[in-house]
Amino acid sequence: MKLFLLQNPDHDDRQYDIARGFVIRAKSSKEARKIASQQCGDEGPETWLDPEMSSCVRIPIESALSGVILRDFNAG
Repeated sequence: MKLFLLQNPDHDDRQYDIARGFVIRAKSSKEARKIASQQCGDEGPETWLDPEMSSCVRIPIESALSGVILRDFNAG
């Protein structure tokens, strides 16, 4: 398993009820994006599935489990 950092640059200036980032343990960036899309807020799942709308970079640490490690969510 690998760790991935996903970030939402928030192109439309929404401030509340959105997830701004995640650290996710997954087998691939595709799986990490899917997990993030299932934990989204008002930004919607497409934000995390579309590489044009969010970033997903591997953090070079190996581990054994899948799942969300950090959800950066700003509620209003």
